[in-house]
Amino acid sequence: MPRYLKYIFMLVLLTMSFIVPISLLSGMAASPGVGDNSGVNDDGRWEVGALWVNDYSNACCDCTAGNLECCDDGANKLIQVLTSNGFTQRFNLGDCNAWSTHLIDESNGGLDRYYADGVDLLLVSGHGSPLGFLFCVGCSVGPSVIRLGDNDLEWVIFDACEILSTVAEDIASSPWNNVFNGLHAMLGFNTTVPDADKECFLGICIPVCGKREELFAEYLVQGYDIINAWRKATIESIKDSSVWAGGHGPWDPATQSYGIYDAPYADPPFITNDVTNPQYFMGMFWRCG
Repeated sequence: MPRYLKYIFMLVLLTMSFIVPISLLSGMAASPGVGDNSGVNDDGRWEVGALWVNDYSNACCDCTAGNLECCDDGANKLIQVLTSNGFTQRFNLGDCNAWSTHLIDESNGGLDRYYADGVDLLLVSGHGSPLGFLFCVGCSVGPSVIRLGDNDLEWVIFDACEILSTVAEDIASSPWNNVFNGLHAMLGFNTTVPDADKECFLGICIPVCGKREELFAEYLVQGYDIINAWRKATIESIKDSSVWAGGHGPWDPATQSYGIYDAPYADPPFITNDVTNPQYFMGMFWRCG
């Protein structure tokens, strides 16, 4: 073999020796590993789903509310980041395809086992109030018919106005506490929240869609716990001191921690605090500007 061909061959081998280990290490670092290893309901895969409504004026809608623009963008960006880092998308349903029964527990005639409670992380995005979330198909859904975590769900984000207002007023008596049936953490807002986020440069801000969901997912991948990923994402994207965001979760005596401190990408990546009938909760709230 001519000498120059030997040099080329050696260079190719050397290049491959660098590329292969780096790609393998990246794959290992990006994968969150197994999901909740404490119960029989988890299939070992990390899964994400989203239910959202933008078009409340659609002919299918049996509720009256103003239209939104950014809920689909938030869902798409959240899912894109997480599926690039170890999660599998189970569903991304919006407008007429997102039904109240997808969130309602089976014991109340719902389909949550196959949708809301069939994933590890769920985003619910649209209009909300202290009474619950507003779907187009099935209308308002509140805590009296929701039970989360008895199948697979660990974390839920209600990206909607005022869902957490009763939690902020009195966490011990909030009706949303009844929703926790293995659920680790619930994130959202206790005030009204704008549909769009803000992108600012040199004091000039323009509206952007889905930034808070995208940042939240990116911070999770970087190793932040659930509550601090949500805190950083909402503060950096909403930039409005009149908006309050927060989250809460139950105390798990087995792990001596609250669910809001779950860090899915931390080492080791095992989530064990499925508390079926929690008695103690912790809440955290902050201004988004």
